[in-house]
Amino acid sequence: MGYMSMPTAFYWPLSWSLWLVGDTVTGLRFPAALVGTITVPLFYLFARDLWGRQTAFLSAAFVATYDYHVHFSRLGANNIWDPLFVVLTMWAVDKGLGGNATDRAQQGEAGPESEGAQGRSPQRYRYFLLAGTVMGLGMFFYTGARLLPVLVGVYVAFVWLRRRRQVPRLGLHLALLIMACITVAGPMLSYAQAHPDHWNARLNQVGIIQSGWLEREPELTGKSTTEILAEQFVRAAGAFHYYPDRTAWYAIERPLLGFLAGALAILGLAWAAAHWHDRRYFLVLLWFWSVIITGGMLTESPPSSQRLVIAIPAVALLVVFGLEQSVRLACRVLVAGRRSEKVALGALVTILAASSIYFYFIEFTPTRRYGSGNGETATMMGHYLRDLEGDWQAYLFGAPRIYWKFGTMPFMAPQVQGTDVLEPLEGPPDFLDEAAAAPDGGAVFLFLPERSAELPWVQQALPGGQVREFYSSSGALQFVAYQHP
Repeated sequence: MGYMSMPTAFYWPLSWSLWLVGDTVTGLRFPAALVGTITVPLFYLFARDLWGRQTAFLSAAFVATYDYHVHFSRLGANNIWDPLFVVLTMWAVDKGLGGNATDRAQQGEAGPESEGAQGRSPQRYRYFLLAGTVMGLGMFFYTGARLLPVLVGVYVAFVWLRRRRQVPRLGLHLALLIMACITVAGPMLSYAQAHPDHWNARLNQVGIIQSGWLEREPELTGKSTTEILAEQFVRAAGAFHYYPDRTAWYAIERPLLGFLAGALAILGLAWAAAHWHDRRYFLVLLWFWSVIITGGMLTESPPSSQRLVIAIPAVALLVVFGLEQSVRLACRVLVAGRRSEKVALGALVTILAASSIYFYFIEFTPTRRYGSGNGETATMMGHYLRDLEGDWQAYLFGAPRIYWKFGTMPFMAPQVQGTDVLEPLEGPPDFLDEAAAAPDGGAVFLFLPERSAELPWVQQALPGGQVREFYSSSGALQFVAYQHP
């Protein structure tokens, strides 16, 4: 466990990327972009096996252009790995259980897949081994992957209860799945057993039960525990339709779905609920609501976008369910043919994709939200320092708000040596002898607006430098740089 009590295997492929691409922002973001991209074709295969090519294509197209998915595929963070793991795991589990072949066998349709549904395929065990391997691997990347065993267990139990005859040798196959999961996740599980407090540290911090938040809140607000839990559920359930993100991870001023996509998702949710007895729709409902409860309702400050990333594929399916059924109904009312239905579906999914892309790259990205005001300032400093040629010594007048160890500046400009000036100057500084004598490059002094009044003291000690002011896109002064010589 490492930063923010998260698993550390995520840094392994990240180190490869930084070695291959370089210690740059591109190198930092490349693994997330790659994982987010790989998720799309795998999601297509998953949806195709359960609902057919049309639903699969529409769902994959939506995910590929969904601003929420695109955003987390552009961050140097580990959240985006969860959709990949859950899609691959549930695809393998469903294939192992017989998949759409089970439906055909139950309907009496002949075909090569029907034999697999009756248990005569020798390949089925491989899917269970794959599912267990992916589940175990997910434990090393992000805390959200701990939801996978719950999803798999409930889904397998549901399928077995409804179709026992079509799921033979389930005990043996589940044993293989569990064995594979424990084998792969063994080191992490061993660590969890030896250090349970470290293993559960993040959950203990943000879980409303583990942190004691739920116990304290009734006394602070005067509300009952039931009322508080109901509010938590409503806020979490409304993450995609009503409430904006409450964290700095995305921080958009609208829900995680746009208006049209949100309306379609509600229709899709109703359609899935009406067909919950179908294992395919039961899986989507289980997937969506388990994330809403565990990653939303039972954690502090819902909705928090970074904890709901694992639900992105399920949300995409709900949107497409609503899209398909709405168009199908409209075509029946208008007595339109199958071709008109396909044209309408293509046009609407294109509209959804275009609106999502427009929102993210035209409306949201220019707002330059870096997670915080300090993040934006540090990024601007990093860009400025990166373009300096030669060896430079930077003096940061940022305390108590920003320090050199913030990380952004030394990462983006590794050739610059940084020093914090902690105490406000009351006269010409006495630490500039080495800056004045620098043979190559020179010294640069970075002042936050609240400490810019100290600039004249530096100019008095080192005259002849260049003053530059840097403003945000909104016109606010971010910092002042004094470059010498």
